[in-house]
Amino acid sequence: MKLIKKFSVYSLGKLLVEGARFFLIPIYTRYIPLAQYGLLNLLNVMKNMILAFISQISISSEQRFFYTHKKNKSFHSSLISIFLIGFSIILILSIILKK
Repeated sequence: MKLIKKFSVYSLGKLLVEGARFFLIPIYTRYIPLAQYGLLNLLNVMKNMILAFISQISISSEQRFFYTHKKNKSFHSSLISIFLIGFSIILILSIILKK
């Protein structure tokens, strides 16, 4: 029962994200000029590559230390720090590449 509940929560979250992307398409096509589609696609590809790299690092570290640091608060705070650093890197790159 726990597995089904967790699966449904993650599935619903993924479904909401994908649904939001689908419904934002008309807004994107209205405000982004046709000449900028290539640049937008390039930025999306770079973002996906960086996210894939960061997620592999965080997944590997989480799998390695999860059982040994189950109740350790510093492990959880360091995991949050990793995610925040990754987000900051992506944000900075997107601002730099926007110019």
